[in-house]
Amino acid sequence: MRRRTSNWGAYQPGRQNTAAGSRARRRQAAAAARRGGGTTPRTPSGFWPNARRQLTKPAVFLTAAITAGIGTVLTGTAESVTGWVGHHAVALFTGEPAPPKPTIASVTPMAISGGGTVVFAKPVHPSERQIEADTDSLTGPGIVPDETAVQVMVRNPGHTTAYVTDVEVVKTCAEPLSGTVLFDPPQGNGGESDVGIGFDLDSPHPVPRAFSGDAVKLGGGYFLDHTVAILPGEPQTFLLYTRTHRHYCRFHFDMTVHVDDRTFHLTVDRKGHPFEITAGLIDDTTNKPTLSAYQVAYVPGYQARMSRGLAATSATPNFVEVDPRTWKQGPPTTR
Repeated sequence: MRRRTSNWGAYQPGRQNTAAGSRARRRQAAAAARRGGGTTPRTPSGFWPNARRQLTKPAVFLTAAITAGIGTVLTGTAESVTGWVGHHAVALFTGEPAPPKPTIASVTPMAISGGGTVVFAKPVHPSERQIEADTDSLTGPGIVPDETAVQVMVRNPGHTTAYVTDVEVVKTCAEPLSGTVLFDPPQGNGGESDVGIGFDLDSPHPVPRAFSGDAVKLGGGYFLDHTVAILPGEPQTFLLYTRTHRHYCRFHFDMTVHVDDRTFHLTVDRKGHPFEITAGLIDDTTNKPTLSAYQVAYVPGYQARMSRGLAATSATPNFVEVDPRTWKQGPPTTR
């Protein structure tokens, strides 16, 4: 019995396939091989054309999809593509750079109405020389009572207008401080700023409110009907005001700025540290500020003398320690 063999050339679509024809072709191939030649098995005439058509379909679809996507990005406008991915896709194919982030150019503490009065967390007994040299060297920075403000300059380094749409205060609060008070009466209010925004830290959820530096009062919600535009290459100054009558608080501000389709959050703090404020202690009977609730008190020398009916002289020191309850010069004898 002759074994059947497989030969691609044995099948030719459109031709009559017979055993005799197959044997004849095998004899021709063997003769060619003896002469040093050879034959290459022939594939069906429709195999590779069909295979090529099937294999190239995904490539055609993929090429079309990429071409369509590039065309959409190139022919569309920046406004039609939203979000970070869209903006950077436009920048990739058109060469348009992403808008730079607005920056905090400066943060400057401003006097409001508390004069030079500061409070320290612990009882301390500095000398007059220490007080005159630097009150920050006592136990750290003195904390302003009742209300504070910082002047913040925001700069827009880009080529399109930036819009400030919100400012939040992030706070943690506790009982007011009662260590040492360095009492210095107010000498006047701070000046008006371009944009005044204030916060009541006694509120569980403080909202940004309109603030008047001249009247030192809070109005209605600022961003309910305001948006602050910062022109390209220009700075904008804000006066951020805070107040508390009940707590000691540590806090910073978070400013929301929009440039084109991007949103930036700028942190306003004290060189990486939170701002601080404490409520001034008040007399429970009169509901007025008092020194008697503090452990240690310092007052201007002339006030200490006047409280005893004496006139100030050239030798009167700028600050002297007094009994917080009686204003008599010197530390309290009993507590």
